[in-house]
Amino acid sequence: MTKDRPLTLYERQKIEKPSVTEVAAEHLDAVLYQQLSDFVEFLTLNKMTPRIHTTNTFKVTYKGRQVLKIPIAYVTYKNKNCYSIVVDTAEVEDMDRYLEPLDDDMRAFYFENIRLCRHCSKCPPKSMTVLGRKINNYCGTYMQIFTPTQQQYEYIKRFIMLRRDYLASISP
Repeated sequence: MTKDRPLTLYERQKIEKPSVTEVAAEHLDAVLYQQLSDFVEFLTLNKMTPRIHTTNTFKVTYKGRQVLKIPIAYVTYKNKNCYSIVVDTAEVEDMDRYLEPLDDDMRAFYFENIRLCRHCSKCPPKSMTVLGRKINNYCGTYMQIFTPTQQQYEYIKRFIMLRRDYLASISP
């Protein structure tokens, strides 16, 4: 901190290292808080502890690679009683191999939730073909699900475990 200004929220969180549930308690109603707490318990039981990454955003890694992020009441969300789960999948060149063994419902969930470009940075939107399906204007091969339902959480959990298996298969 400089003498001229107080610490930003980001700077305070980097020092204090709050837990997901501490930040969630500040921003989410009781129902959303409980849903997210249950999800964090699943992560913890599977040895994936979310750590503060950026302002109100938590990151989970496995073998040094990102598995997911949890932004809570993120600055661009219009509704502050909101969070999302951002689940990483595979590298572009591995997407067919990654999705091919999955059932139709899992594939549909992926295609419904792939993150499309929001022009948040200077990088250009991309195009790719996955399982013969052309996807234009995507941001990354990851999915983003806002305030997931219980059914969506079941898919999210399966994709998280799939991501861990994928990382184990490509890690030395």
